[in-house]
Formats: sequence, structure tokens, C-alpha cells
Amino acid sequence: MSRPLTELITIAKQNNLSGVELLDDFSYLELARIYNGIGPDRFPDWLRVIVTEANGLFEPAALIHDVEYYIGGTKENFTAANDRFRSNCYALVKAAYSWYDPRRYKWLFRAWRYAGYCQEFGWSGFHKTAEPCECTRCEKSDLDAGNSETAEVTASADVAVEVSEDEPETEQPVKKKKKSKKKGKGKK
Repeated sequence: MSRPLTELITIAKQNNLSGVELLDDFSYLELARIYNGIGPDRFPDWLRVIVTEANGLFEPAALIHDVEYYIGGTKENFTAANDRFRSNCYALVKAAYSWYDPRRYKWLFRAWRYAGYCQEFGWSGFHKTAEPCECTRCEKSDLDAGNSETAEVTASADVAVEVSEDEPETEQPVKKKKKSKKKGKGKK
């Protein structure tokens, strides 16, 4: 992209961006593979280059954001990653522009808007980890067969089902209410 990765890491550390410690868990080559600039993977490369160059101020925040998307997690982790992206962009803008510089507020708004785009449209690009079903009787599972969490969740679900099957059922089935067909006011 527009700036070398080493420079982005240095800027992120100098500005003490939230989540900067995540970068230490990856080699330079891994970070180079993970980081794609500003914009989603579904953007063509030429468009991502343009967006990144136009918003280069946000690149250190985008690096951390891409790492968080790569690590993945739950919906809560996704929201936290997008919130962190916004606050990191705010920190970069405030470091670059004084409070009296009108460009500061233009960039702050842009950061807010981009984080909103990530929250609204980024879920498909976020690496999701397995989330166990909240129902103890549900046999449906979205978990990967090779995941170590899968065995633990499956085992705990099996135990929960076995325990609940030994207990007598006391719950009554829930009946659905029928919709009433009321005529609207003012109709004859």
C-alpha cells in the first residue's frame, strides 16, 4: 500500500493505539499477508489502493483492525474491533491536527463513518469462531469438526441433554395465539 508496514507499526506504537500489542504476536511476513490496506477484501485491488492513499492517516488503525478481523471471534469481538478502529482513528486524527484546525473535524467524521461501514457491512469478512447454541436440546451445530472447542462444547451439550432427559418434564407446551381480525377504525 502507500506506506511500509514497519512505518505503520512504528506509528501505531508511538501513538499507543489500542490493540497495538496484537501486532507483536505476528511476524512481519504474517502481518504483510494479513494487512490489505483500507477497505474490504471484496474491493478490487486498484480501488483499495485509491481508498488507502486517500485515507492514509488511518493506515496504522487499519493494520490493527485487519489483524483483529483475522483473529476473529464472536459478534461482541466484531463490535469491539470496529469500536477500537474508530477510537484509534480518532487518536491518529487528534495527533495530526490541532483542535482549531477544521481538517480535524472532517477526519473525525470520516473515522466515525468508516467505523460505521465496518460495523454495518464487515461481518462477512470477520473470521467467526464457534459459538455454542444456547439451547441444551439442540443438535444443530455450526461448529467446525476439527476445532478443539467443538469437542468441549459438544461434550458439555451432551452432558446437559443427558441430565435434562433424566428429569421429568414439567413444562407445558406453549400455544400460539391466533391473530385477531379486527377491522380498522373508520371502516364501514
